[in-house]
Amino acid sequence: DSASAEVGAVMIQAKTIHAAVPKHQAGSYLGFDVPRDVSDARSPAGELCRTAFNDLASVVALATAVAAHRNTSTHWHGRRRRSLVKRRALGTEPTEVRPWEAPGYRGAKVSAMSDGMQAAVFGGVFVALIACTFICCATLGEVVSSYVPSFITTTGAGLLGLVWIAGGAAHFAIHKDYCNIMPHRGAFGGLWLLPGSASFYVYLTGVAEILGGAALLLAAVPFIETPAWLGPLSAEALFVLTVAITPANIYSATHNAPGPGPPAKEGEQPPLVSSSGHAGRFVAQVLLLTALWELAHVR
Repeated sequence: DSASAEVGAVMIQAKTIHAAVPKHQAGSYLGFDVPRDVSDARSPAGELCRTAFNDLASVVALATAVAAHRNTSTHWHGRRRRSLVKRRALGTEPTEVRPWEAPGYRGAKVSAMSDGMQAAVFGGVFVALIACTFICCATLGEVVSSYVPSFITTTGAGLLGLVWIAGGAAHFAIHKDYCNIMPHRGAFGGLWLLPGSASFYVYLTGVAEILGGAALLLAAVPFIETPAWLGPLSAEALFVLTVAITPANIYSATHNAPGPGPPAKEGEQPPLVSSSGHAGRFVAQVLLLTALWELAHVR
């Protein structure tokens, strides 16, 4: 066994150290001098003194060998443990090089800007999203709540739940495509410092979308009895989730990261989303946030 082998190695090393120390120099080995006439004396006191010093030298030799063995073991095993932790640490393990992380990839203008400008664009898009959602809730939401029959909004909530379930399942079916639009560490001028791997967050949001969509769907089905709070709570959770995944959509636009879509032809690069496509997605996200807010806060 490894334990027995280590004990044997320590004992051999201790015997080697002890054998290298002359018997009459045992006291010097321990750090102090013992007169030769005492060590070599034939009297019982001298014999006892010499035996005690030799036994003590054996103990010190054994302790020295153990310390040396442990230092060597800690050096090598510790180095292996550190490298293993480093390899397995979330977000630090070797990953595929993504070309769109480079500034100006395929004509991306925002990623080629300075760090300050990138951060300003990222913050500006977020502020615009919140402002447009607020305006939409105050206008369109008021119209829908006043003039649209409740059964239509309930049906719409069920269909929206199905959409979320399908979107969550897509995180597993085309997992790599969603990983592509996960911002890299240091993106947006250094604002994005979220630890962990892209794959972890794609799986996490996929599960959250499936659970939230299923809850929204169940709350909308008329013949299934559910708690009154299930629909509003699931809608509010999906509202927060939509805001949380917004950086991925922004990253796709600012870095030309290829996301879910038609596969590229062999030997060709993935097709880019046009500016009008990103603008349409922004409008769709505003409408989605408005719908979720209205479902969560029934007037």
